[in-house]
Amino acid sequence: HRVPLVPDPALGVDMMMPARSRVSSLRGERGVTLVELLIVMAVSAIVVTVAYAGLDGATRTDDFTREDAEALVSLRTGMDRLEKELRQARTVYDDSTSTTVRMWVDYDRDSQQDPVERVSWILAAGDSGWELTRDTDAGSGDYFATGNLLSGSQFTYQPAPPETTLVVVRLRADADSDEGSAGVRTLLTEVRLRNAEGG
Repeated sequence: HRVPLVPDPALGVDMMMPARSRVSSLRGERGVTLVELLIVMAVSAIVVTVAYAGLDGATRTDDFTREDAEALVSLRTGMDRLEKELRQARTVYDDSTSTTVRMWVDYDRDSQQDPVERVSWILAAGDSGWELTRDTDAGSGDYFATGNLLSGSQFTYQPAPPETTLVVVRLRADADSDEGSAGVRTLLTEVRLRNAEGG
């Protein structure tokens, strides 16, 4: 008495086929050897290593670019205000040095040197590196760039104060002090005093 077999598609095996035929049909299929598996693993490890190195390099470049931009924004903000005040200055005082520029900016145009109009821009070594600060004789100080300024930042005058009509400002910043000198950026500008007395 034979019971007809019905194929079961969920098993993926034709149940109509006798058991002996099913086993023999599987013998014809080839499996993966241990050597092939090890080769695939080694190639995969190399591909992952190369991909990681590329991603790591891109991340480092992005970090450096961001730090560089942040350093330059802070420096540029201070430089813009310094340039504006130098252009408006009536005089550069004779006690100005390569690290301090002192000037009179007649904001209210009354030809009187008020304490808030006597402005000093100072490059000085601070706790976390060189700093660019702005101060007045009235005592209102502002910090513009701290920590990322380097020595070598300076002011030069043509001719010497108090006859100065041109100030050259050179600010050097390090975008990433951990990377050494690779991140050094220099902002250099020449500012002509438009309102210089006698000029």
